Amino acid sequence: MSTKSHAKRARSQPFLGRHDHTAAPSSGEAVLLASEGSPRTARCQLWADVRQPPPQWAPPVAAVGRLLQPEAAASLEIQVAVSVHRLRKRLAELCKASGLKAKLRPLTFERWRFASKWEEGMASSAPKDTGKKRKRSAGSGSSSHPVLPGHVPAGRTCSADKDLATELQRQGLSSEAASSAAREVRRESLRLAAEVCKTAHRVSSGKSLPAPLLKARFHRHSVDLVSGIHLVKLSRAAYGKLALLHRRYAKPEERAPPELKVEPPEQEEGAAEELEASLGEAGQDGSLESRARLPLHLRLFAMLLRYKTLRGHGFQAAVGRPVWQALQQRLALGCECFASPLNAFLPAFGSAFPDVDAPFGSRGSFFQFRPLSGSFAANPPFVHSIMDAMADHLTDLLQASASKGDHALSFAVFVPGWRECAGFAALAASPFLKRLVLVAADDHGFADGASHQRQDPYRRSPYDTACFFLQTDKAARQWPVTDEVEAELRRAFAQCLPSAAAELRQGVSSRAKGKQKAGSKPTSKLEGSTSSRKATTARPTGKKK
Repeated sequence: MSTKSHAKRARSQPFLGRHDHTAAPSSGEAVLLASEGSPRTARCQLWADVRQPPPQWAPPVAAVGRLLQPEAAASLEIQVAVSVHRLRKRLAELCKASGLKAKLRPLTFERWRFASKWEEGMASSAPKDTGKKRKRSAGSGSSSHPVLPGHVPAGRTCSADKDLATELQRQGLSSEAASSAAREVRRESLRLAAEVCKTAHRVSSGKSLPAPLLKARFHRHSVDLVSGIHLVKLSRAAYGKLALLHRRYAKPEERAPPELKVEPPEQEEGAAEELEASLGEAGQDGSLESRARLPLHLRLFAMLLRYKTLRGHGFQAAVGRPVWQALQQRLALGCECFASPLNAFLPAFGSAFPDVDAPFGSRGSFFQFRPLSGSFAANPPFVHSIMDAMADHLTDLLQASASKGDHALSFAVFVPGWRECAGFAALAASPFLKRLVLVAADDHGFADGASHQRQDPYRRSPYDTACFFLQTDKAARQWPVTDEVEAELRRAFAQCLPSAAAELRQGVSSRAKGKQKAGSKPTSKLEGSTSSRKATTARPTGKKK
């Protein structure tokens, strides 16, 4: 996506009020499924066979050769987690000192951090005027970290800081106090980012970091990775999935023995994942086998701690397995544009953090993808700026594909029914749009962003989901989105509703299922998820199994 073309397009105003919802009427698909007695299981595997090869047209895997060693990556991630915790706490202290009586609203800090890093990324991708300026810019980027907000580029206004100040005013601070808090949290973030980047530079220059003492605890249904006060948790099935991905994509010297040679057709679903978990559990005695598995555990710990630190499980909610299966069969989907090792279903995926995701197969940022052909799915974080930029990039890719010959390029895009979003309007007006399917909130659910560590995989969606199908002419002929495809898609979404038992565990009342109160402000993929409150770094007790 060129900076020039992006600048010409409309940008959503920062969302600080009510969404303009599509409010689609229910199709009755969920009721029909219930009347047919179709089961909705509380537990199910949310990914396909991770050993299936990715399509040839998939973007290349992010380079793993330039990554920090596993020990250094885990140590650095602990420093990042501590720094983010301090920054979040500092914002709360500033607001309290300025007279804010109530606690900060959930995700106030997370929205600011997300928007800040997005602006930095857009600025760094802009072309520089001269080689001399480019050199200086590279030097100034030494304090840039994928998580901690850094410098605001010279000559640019920081919309994220302005939006934060406006949000703090909405929560009760004066204009002066809100602006002061935003400036101070930015200064503190710069200081913390510089410390983290200084540590990373020392490691990349050949100096070593003390390796964290990491313990793996295998339970009946879950696996804990513990280092000091830092605990991350995942299910045994998720551990097995990630171990299989690590075998395929990590450096050869990091891969744990023995090499698994099991043919997928003869395997019961989940057997390979459980075998990996059993191998990990068997190697907890300090033997040579357990030491050989340490690089995997360190990579797992670093990646899981990154997503836990961000408290972003709501942003990690994903399309459910029945939807993937229906569209994979009909449209030959092969690559997800926005995913993570934790929630990816398709054999190839892009993600926001290749520095920790690459050993598990990340293709890097979607905004670096330049395909001319292929069948992709885009389920972005439900953040206005990300959805706006995604719509721009999709348009650029489809135009390039159409102008360079008869190529089949297809995108299935899933976004909330927020009509105030410029990205939503751009997708609806796209000349490449072949079909729009609007699924009512009552008729579907999504895979929980924390399903890698929870019993219940699905949650109801609190708002409509708009499914845009954008295709070149050749793709439309090769993978037509017919009425039959739409009917299968609606049924598949209905199958992603949580079971009755799951909703009881999630605390969803019978009258509040999928309903949104007037004036509510969902800011992530699943507003109903409580994972952000549970994602704090806490001292492990060893009691939870």
